Amino acid sequence: MGKEYVKLITVGAALAVAANVAYGEVGSVISSFRVNVYYPPEMTTGVYRDAAYVYIVTYDYGENFYLIRYTPDGTKAGTIGLGYLPFGPALLPYGADHSVSGAGYVSFSFDDGYLLTYSTSTGSLVESIQREPYFDQYAFIPGGRSIYVGLGSVVYRMTRAWSVVNSFPFQGFLGAATEDFNGGHGQYIITERYGTTAYVYAGTGSLVSTFSTIHSGKDTVCGPGYPASYGTTYWRFINTASDYGWCYQIDLGGATAVAPASLGKVKALFR
Repeated sequence: MGKEYVKLITVGAALAVAANVAYGEVGSVISSFRVNVYYPPEMTTGVYRDAAYVYIVTYDYGENFYLIRYTPDGTKAGTIGLGYLPFGPALLPYGADHSVSGAGYVSFSFDDGYLLTYSTSTGSLVESIQREPYFDQYAFIPGGRSIYVGLGSVVYRMTRAWSVVNSFPFQGFLGAATEDFNGGHGQYIITERYGTTAYVYAGTGSLVSTFSTIHSGKDTVCGPGYPASYGTTYWRFINTASDYGWCYQIDLGGATAVAPASLGKVKALFR
């Protein structure tokens, strides 16, 4: 075997290893951090992720509604008061997701088609609407053209003007929406059933994929991965003890293959 042939195999092997290391597996846990809460974690109702922070949505016995803010590596970065629970403890938010209003806002869905939007910087309520169908689940892709709402076992895809485009039956509970999934780009809705299986649908309603969920949790959100090379990832909070829980970041297969800096030097040696 000639030396040039050996060099070619060596470089090819290095490239293959670099690619295998860079890509993750859909459904695997990328990272997690502990979240201490001052009240039982069953009073924690969701998680939200924007470009800078991860927010845990919670309330207390005084019916104070607020966000606990963390950097994505798990460092606490303060709390944001949202005032009192808008409908009291009898009608809690079903979760948090991106707002049609854009960056700097978060929207919460409640029963009977209520959608409330708050500022993530001041905590002030900026919009309260009620729409039909009387959904209790909501998801939105930042900058997207479609709003997704769930009622029972039906998802409605709506325009930003709240006109119904189409609807389709789905499994489980509507959790989140993303435009990137496992190397594909489009509109994807992620639902979960019994905390064991996640179902990924296209905006038209066709089932695209499923993956196992190691940790159960009703409310989830899609947002920027940490590190950013993971692309869009899946975030959730899980109640695990009397005074704390864990926030998990889950892989959606959006990792970018990045070759190590030294690989270029290796290739240069064998030109």
